[in-house]
Amino acid sequence: MVIPHQWRIAGNFYEGLAKVVDDSGKCGFIDKTGELVIPCKYGCSGHFSSGLCWVKGENGKFGFIDRTGVLLIPYRWKAVTPFYYHSAAVMDDNGLWHVIDPDETIFSRIGWKLLLPLQNGYFLGKSQTDNWKLVNEFGGAMELVEDNKDCTLLLPMKDKNGKWGFAETKIFFTDDVETAAKNVEYQLQSVDGSCIIRRNDIKVTSKPVITGRWKIARCFCEGLARVMDDTGKWGYVDESGKLVIPCRWIDAGPFWGGTAEVKDADLGEVTIDHSGNII
Repeated sequence: MVIPHQWRIAGNFYEGLAKVVDDSGKCGFIDKTGELVIPCKYGCSGHFSSGLCWVKGENGKFGFIDRTGVLLIPYRWKAVTPFYYHSAAVMDDNGLWHVIDPDETIFSRIGWKLLLPLQNGYFLGKSQTDNWKLVNEFGGAMELVEDNKDCTLLLPMKDKNGKWGFAETKIFFTDDVETAAKNVEYQLQSVDGSCIIRRNDIKVTSKPVITGRWKIARCFCEGLARVMDDTGKWGYVDESGKLVIPCRWIDAGPFWGGTAEVKDADLGEVTIDHSGNII
């Protein structure tokens, strides 16, 4: 199908909807038939991800609409990021960033100086003491990034087919004035599943290394990562991507101190070791 030229600007389709800008400069959204399904009434907007899209209100603040145009999260935030894996970062009136879910539950109430999305539900967060941390979808700091030191992590990443695998993610910090001057603005690029983030004092590169095959994948802890198969059961893979603890649990937590808490359909909550044995 060819959609007639009738818009000042037309963007790419995301989740079946594309942003368009009319002659008055207002943004709306069309579906793949070309029908205007969300009227052009927004001064500024993003694109849809995880079923939501940020839009700017007349008060100059940002909120989120759903695919029908209903404002689910009111215009109350000074700045926002898109939703990735059901979490987004928002800036409050004091200039501090927080993680929220689609119900606008606010995590990390203390706030971060900055949160940079990694497109997998995780963020890089700059604390109020100017230390960078890996932040999960609940706004919690994960001790995987040593304060302001370059590192390489194996982080979960969703592919274009909606399946989760893992990407080798390298984080570089710089105090180099020349490098910083070239990268003053925050940028996010995505090419063939790889993403590059640049800012004035940080650079992140991410390249898929374990093929996406899981419904959900979470971070590695003690060399093992939780994964959910298509039946909704959880298991664990090692850093080569091999499933070392079969997907048999209806819920599973990360490994800490050599053990993990999991939930069995018959036994309820139990503790397992790195081999998957109940202890």
